[in-house]
Amino acid sequence: MFRARSVDELANGINNMAYVKPRTTLGKSLNFNQGELTTDEDLVIDCNFAGSKINAGTNTVVVGLSCTVSADITGGVVEIIGTYNGNITASDSIYLANTAVVNGDIQAPLIRIEKHTRFQGQISYS
Repeated sequence: MFRARSVDELANGINNMAYVKPRTTLGKSLNFNQGELTTDEDLVIDCNFAGSKINAGTNTVVVGLSCTVSADITGGVVEIIGTYNGNITASDSIYLANTAVVNGDIQAPLIRIEKHTRFQGQISYS
Protein backbone atom coordinates (compact mmCIF):
# COMPACT_ATOMS: atom_id res chain seq x y z
CA MET A 1 0.00 0.00 0.00
CA PHE A 2 2.43 2.69 1.20
CA ARG A 3 6.16 2.29 1.21
CA ALA A 4 8.55 4.08 3.50
CA ARG A 5 10.45 6.86 1.76
CA SER A 6 14.04 7.77 2.45
CA VAL A 7 15.05 11.12 3.90
CA ASP A 8 16.48 12.10 0.50
CA GLU A 9 13.18 11.32 -1.26
CA LEU A 10 11.27 13.38 1.29
CA ALA A 11 13.70 16.31 1.00
CA ASN A 12 13.50 16.28 -2.80
CA GLY A 13 9.72 16.16 -2.65
CA ILE A 14 9.58 19.16 -0.34
CA ASN A 15 12.02 21.14 -2.49
CA ASN A 16 9.97 20.43 -5.61
CA MET A 17 6.61 21.34 -4.09
CA ALA A 18 5.07 24.60 -5.18
CA TYR A 19 4.08 26.90 -2.34
CA VAL A 20 0.32 26.83 -1.87
CA LYS A 21 -0.97 30.04 -0.30
CA PRO A 22 -3.77 29.58 2.25
CA ARG A 23 -7.13 30.81 1.01
CA THR A 24 -10.58 31.59 2.26
CA THR A 25 -13.60 30.25 0.42
CA LEU A 26 -17.07 31.71 0.74
CA GLY A 27 -19.62 29.05 -0.21
CA LYS A 28 -21.99 29.38 -3.16
CA SER A 29 -25.00 29.66 -0.89
CA LEU A 30 -23.46 32.35 1.36
CA ASN A 31 -25.16 35.73 1.28
CA PHE A 32 -24.05 38.71 3.37
CA ASN A 33 -26.35 41.71 3.19
CA GLN A 34 -26.71 44.61 5.63
CA GLY A 35 -25.19 42.73 8.56
CA GLU A 36 -27.13 39.49 7.99
CA LEU A 37 -25.27 36.37 6.84
CA THR A 38 -27.34 33.50 5.43
CA THR A 39 -26.20 30.13 4.11
CA ASP A 40 -27.61 26.74 3.09
CA GLU A 41 -24.34 25.01 4.02
CA ASP A 42 -22.50 24.16 7.24
CA LEU A 43 -20.51 27.18 8.41
CA VAL A 44 -17.26 27.33 10.39
CA ILE A 45 -16.24 30.80 11.55
CA ASP A 46 -12.57 31.15 12.43
CA CYS A 47 -12.39 34.94 12.23
CA ASN A 48 -13.73 37.92 14.13
CA PHE A 49 -17.22 38.69 12.87
CA ALA A 50 -19.73 41.37 13.83
CA GLY A 51 -23.16 41.47 12.27
CA SER A 52 -26.83 41.39 13.18
CA LYS A 53 -27.67 37.77 12.36
CA ILE A 54 -26.24 34.48 11.09
CA ASN A 55 -28.89 32.18 9.64
CA ALA A 56 -27.82 28.68 8.61
CA GLY A 57 -31.28 27.12 8.49
CA THR A 58 -30.95 23.53 9.73
CA ASN A 59 -27.19 23.37 9.08
CA THR A 60 -24.30 23.43 11.56
CA VAL A 61 -22.59 26.62 12.73
CA VAL A 62 -19.24 26.43 14.53
CA VAL A 63 -17.58 29.43 16.18
CA GLY A 64 -13.85 28.64 16.31
CA LEU A 65 -11.43 28.93 19.19
CA SER A 66 -9.43 32.02 18.23
CA CYS A 67 -12.24 34.34 17.25
CA THR A 68 -14.99 36.58 18.56
CA VAL A 69 -18.41 36.51 16.91
CA SER A 70 -21.12 39.06 17.68
CA ALA A 71 -24.45 38.27 16.00
CA ASP A 72 -27.59 36.26 16.71
CA ILE A 73 -27.28 32.70 15.34
CA THR A 74 -30.01 30.41 14.00
CA GLY A 75 -29.01 26.91 12.93
CA GLY A 76 -29.63 23.20 13.35
CA VAL A 77 -26.55 22.47 15.46
CA VAL A 78 -24.53 25.33 16.96
CA GLU A 79 -21.11 24.75 18.52
CA ILE A 80 -19.27 27.53 20.32
CA ILE A 81 -15.59 26.98 21.00
CA GLY A 82 -14.39 30.61 21.14
CA THR A 83 -15.98 33.91 22.23
CA TYR A 84 -19.58 34.63 21.28
CA ASN A 85 -21.93 37.55 21.96
CA GLY A 86 -25.58 37.20 20.94
CA ASN A 87 -28.55 34.87 21.16
CA ILE A 88 -28.55 31.32 19.77
CA THR A 89 -31.58 29.38 18.52
CA ALA A 90 -30.92 25.82 17.35
CA SER A 91 -33.48 23.34 16.04
CA ASP A 92 -31.33 20.36 17.11
CA SER A 93 -28.64 21.16 19.69
CA ILE A 94 -26.20 23.65 21.17
CA TYR A 95 -22.74 22.72 22.43
CA LEU A 96 -20.58 25.12 24.47
CA ALA A 97 -16.97 23.93 24.81
CA ASN A 98 -14.92 24.44 27.95
CA THR A 99 -13.00 27.17 26.11
CA ALA A 100 -16.17 29.08 25.19
CA VAL A 101 -17.09 32.50 26.51
CA VAL A 102 -20.77 33.13 25.79
CA ASN A 103 -22.85 36.22 26.54
CA GLY A 104 -26.45 35.76 25.43
CA ASP A 105 -29.52 33.58 25.65
CA ILE A 106 -29.57 30.06 24.18
CA GLN A 107 -32.54 27.96 23.06
CA ALA A 108 -32.58 24.36 21.76
CA PRO A 109 -34.07 20.94 22.55
CA LEU A 110 -30.64 19.67 23.62
CA ILE A 111 -28.00 21.86 25.29
CA ARG A 112 -24.57 20.68 26.43
CA ILE A 113 -22.33 23.01 28.44
CA GLU A 114 -18.86 21.74 29.30
CA LYS A 115 -17.25 22.28 32.70
CA HIS A 116 -15.31 25.61 32.85
CA THR A 117 -17.40 27.23 30.11
CA ARG A 118 -18.04 30.90 30.84
CA PHE A 119 -21.73 31.54 30.16
CA GLN A 120 -23.91 34.51 31.01
CA GLY A 121 -27.51 34.41 29.83
CA GLN A 122 -30.70 32.41 29.97
CA ILE A 123 -31.27 28.82 28.84
CA SER A 124 -34.52 27.70 27.25
CA TYR A 125 -35.26 24.13 26.18
CA SER A 126 -37.59 24.03 23.16
